Amino acid sequence: LLGLGCVYDTAKDFDALLETIESKVCGGRSAPFVFPFGPKSIRKIGLCTGAASDMLSDAAASGCDLFVTGELAERAGELAKELKINLVAAGHVNTEVFGAQRLVGHLTEKFSELDVQFLDVKSTL
Repeated sequence: LLGLGCVYDTAKDFDALLETIESKVCGGRSAPFVFPFGPKSIRKIGLCTGAASDMLSDAAASGCDLFVTGELAERAGELAKELKINLVAAGHVNTEVFGAQRLVGHLTEKFSELDVQFLDVKSTL
């Protein structure tokens, strides 16, 4: 599975994780698309930013209870249902913005003579 993953020692509640995704990842910019077809107790999460719904089968095959990505192909919801996995599309920009923000911090620290800024352009997607 290309992307990130985590495994919890103690299972987490799906609804609680969804609230965290909504507040920390989406941050009021947009609401996630949620396909709750997996277990309510989450032990393993797969994550790939951007448009990675084609990795859903890989996430399910690796035992993920939840797969989080940015945006979806239309078929992804039905595939999640077939695979019995929870799927959350938190927004393409929402899932990729953190890397750009960290890069700004790194460039500012490394090249103090540069005026580096992160421009948060709102997206409806």
